Parts: sequence; C-alpha cells; structure tokens
Amino acid sequence: MATPQNGVVIVSNINNSARAAFSCNKGYKLIGEATLSCLPDATWSGLPPTCCE
Repeated sequence: MATPQNGVVIVSNINNSARAAFSCNKGYKLIGEATLSCLPDATWSGLPPTCCE
C-alpha cells in the first residue's frame, strides 16, 4: 500500500483481514477514503487517498 505524499498509512491485520488507515500531516486534508480493506481476491477496496493543502 502506497503512503500518500504528506501523509501516513498504517496497515493492520485484524481477524485475518488487512486494513489500511490513512491520515494526513498537519495542515493537509484527506481527499478520499480514510480506511481501505483487503478483499478476498487480494485487492484493496479502493484507491489510496491523497493529502492536499
């Protein structure tokens, strides 16, 4: 999972289900979904968000 520019991503595995939680650095706004889940076909549930000023 790619880390957004000016942000962070934390990937966790809970009950055998991977999740990616995104947040942006101070002064930046998250555009897109804050959390993505790994689907049964090993793809993510959406595209990574971006961080904009």
